[in-house]
Amino acid sequence: MKETLLVIADGLTGANDTAVMFAESGFDTVLKTKVSALAQIHPDKAQVISVSTDSRAIGENCN
Repeated sequence: MKETLLVIADGLTGANDTAVMFAESGFDTVLKTKVSALAQIHPDKAQVISVSTDSRAIGENCN
């Protein structure tokens, strides 16, 4: 099994921007917009997995 880097971003913009940088550098990259979607990825299919947790919205909902 090869090593896989997991990028955990607080929003879609950060997850996407980071995924694009890795993809443009030649890494096999997967972007997921929900943490629950991580279970659908076979680890041997990607060198980099970038996921948006959408945790930025948590602070807005805590008030």
